[in-house]
Amino acid sequence: MSADYPIALENTPFRLPGASIGLPCTSPATAVSRRLPPAPTYRLLATAEPVMAKDLCGAVDVVPVPEHAEASDTATAAFETRVATVVQKLAVETAGQPQALGKWAFWTQLGIRGEGADGYEQAATWAGRVMALHAKSEDAEEGITSFFAKRKPIWKS
Repeated sequence: MSADYPIALENTPFRLPGASIGLPCTSPATAVSRRLPPAPTYRLLATAEPVMAKDLCGAVDVVPVPEHAEASDTATAAFETRVATVVQKLAVETAGQPQALGKWAFWTQLGIRGEGADGYEQAATWAGRVMALHAKSEDAEEGITSFFAKRKPIWKS
């Protein structure tokens, strides 16, 4: 759950096992609580029971296990194919600098708390400013130009 883009087979168990030995996994729960709503996170923390990837409310990119996957090789191949697809998309089809900026801005805005219930207005204002500044970058200009020209972008970074 600490990965930027978690991917797992649908039957992969996730758990916070500490409660079963008297040491609740409060530190790992920090990452989980940023992926799942509070109730399922607390359930994992309090019970130490495993939850399958397919039941994690969209927190994980779930790879279906092929029906004929009696051998683990078939499931492994499906998983590796999905990982390769995502890596290709991130490494080749998107620009590196905007990806890094997007990652930083996403996690930063998530932590912004201000006046009001959840800080949404402050986070949205901050994120909007970051996006407006980044819209002036070479990669953003290339992306917008290529979109209107109906061609693939040629990234600088």
